[in-house]
Amino acid sequence: MVITGSEQNQHHLKAFAKVNLFLAVGNKRDDGFHNILSLLQTISLYDELVIAENDLRECRLESNLNLKWNEKNTLFRVVNAVENITGLNIGLDIFLNTRIPPAAGLGGASADAAAMIRFLKSRYSLSDETASSIAAEVGSDVPFLLRGGTGIAASRGELVEYPGDISGYCVKLALPDIRISTPTAYALIDKLGRQEDLHQEDAVLLHKALTEEDRNGISDVSRNSFEEPIRRAFPEVNRVFENLCADNSAILTRLSGSGSCVFNLYHQNKGKCFAFVTSDEVEKSDGP
Repeated sequence: MVITGSEQNQHHLKAFAKVNLFLAVGNKRDDGFHNILSLLQTISLYDELVIAENDLRECRLESNLNLKWNEKNTLFRVVNAVENITGLNIGLDIFLNTRIPPAAGLGGASADAAAMIRFLKSRYSLSDETASSIAAEVGSDVPFLLRGGTGIAASRGELVEYPGDISGYCVKLALPDIRISTPTAYALIDKLGRQEDLHQEDAVLLHKALTEEDRNGISDVSRNSFEEPIRRAFPEVNRVFENLCADNSAILTRLSGSGSCVFNLYHQNKGKCFAFVTSDEVEKSDGP
């Protein structure tokens, strides 16, 4: 493990996963991204980052996934962006304990990036605008995950509104033995011509139904544009989806993000599930 600083100089950060309670994919933009509309929620599954500053003016990363410190790593891109803004050479020893499965639609790499941005924002007194700009540059889910809780994301994900945190729910996650890259998922949308017209009120209505614990309203409004194309293209995902649908105690069954993770939504008294995490809980997770 690369962490060499004393315990009191170490920072333990939690990077919470997310699920998409609603996700509609719209038209493809000139920049190659798609417009989307999503109601996102952080959950109690998290990666842990342990960070200590060093005097080497360089970053060293160790991870249980043996990740490389290069441009493909979201933590690298965050540090590089902050160095370009501040003109500093940042020295950090980083250990990343990954619990969030990669390429599962749970936002693991984006959550890690958001946690790093919050840490560096505090350390170098970056403005909210600078932190948000870095987040949008690194990944589409990162702007939401900077704050977490419950959010409605639009455009390519960088425009986020926070209508009020939802609590009292939890999710059971099921992961097929397959990973689906985001480009692969969007290619399926484009191939089948499944781009939707996006209506902000759809996400607002779902937020209202969840707040009011309106079970019928939740199941009526919630959807994910990726579900049908991915279930058709990947039988492993479809089998897991159908298995979860058989649980009549679940409020709904949904694919998270662009897959491959499928989740059931329950009221929070259901055991062995990941609870909803509020924005306050995300903020308090960046402890020393």
